[in-house]
Amino acid sequence: VKIAAENALVSGDDVVCALLDTDAEEQRREDERLLVTEMQAGGPTMKDAGQRALDAGNHGAVRTFLDAGWQRPLHTDKRVRVNQMMAVGGPRLKAAAQKALDTDTEAALTAFVDTGWLRPHRVGPAGSIQPYPSSKRSGVMPRRVV
Repeated sequence: VKIAAENALVSGDDVVCALLDTDAEEQRREDERLLVTEMQAGGPTMKDAGQRALDAGNHGAVRTFLDAGWQRPLHTDKRVRVNQMMAVGGPRLKAAAQKALDTDTEAALTAFVDTGWLRPHRVGPAGSIQPYPSSKRSGVMPRRVV
C-alpha cells in the first residue's frame, strides 16, 4: 500500500483519486462483511444465512444478504422465539402467542416478542393482574409466616 501511495503521488491527481476510490470501495466491502457478522448475533436461522453469504466467496452474496436476504431468516427466528415462549406459557400467553403466529406479520411477531407477552403473563386467576416481584427481592417469593 505504501509503495502504491508513493507511486500515485508522483504520478498525478488522477492516479491518487483512483487509489483512494479503490481503497474506499474495499473499506466499504469490509464494513459490509462486518455488518453481516454483527447480524449473525440473532437467532440460528439468521446466523446460518449470514454465514452462507460470507462463505460464498464473492461480495455479491454479502450485498444480496444485506439488501433483503436477512428478512426471511429474521422472520423465521422470530416465529421460533414465539413458539418457544408459547411452549412454556400459560393459557393466556399461549393464546396471545398463537394470535401473533396466525397474524404472521413482522409487526405482530416483534410486538409479541418485545412486550406482547407481558400482559398475558401477568394475568392471574379470574383476570387479576399480578404485580412483578420487586427488585429488592430479586424475584424471590415472600416467606410464609406461620
